[in-house]
Amino acid sequence: MAICKECGTSVPDEIKFCTGCGKPMTAAAAAAAAAPLTAADGPPPKGSPYTAISTGGYVFRMILFSIPLVGWIFCVITAFGAKNINKRNFARAMLVFMLIGIVLSAIGYVSFGLIIPSVKG
Repeated sequence: MAICKECGTSVPDEIKFCTGCGKPMTAAAAAAAAAPLTAADGPPPKGSPYTAISTGGYVFRMILFSIPLVGWIFCVITAFGAKNINKRNFARAMLVFMLIGIVLSAIGYVSFGLIIPSVKG
């Protein structure tokens, strides 16, 4: 067992990152950290900006972001301020969908506004 130099947590030798603070355990581990991660490396350490979002997390965010005004504000805050890259990218995708919806709604409103008066008249 190795001891983390940053926080003093005991970590098994085969682990590349400290389970307490997420820092690389050795210089070799720091070099390995610069290499791209693969599925064999396991999940990212706790607190990493690459931590996955659960299915429930996605569903919760979809419901939250769909609330008029308040949800939209949370969506903008998450899209530009979240530390987790997955949360940030999901919020940005939701913003794109919202903008597409607004544009299509405006086009529909104008189109039907021009068609309906001509039908009555």
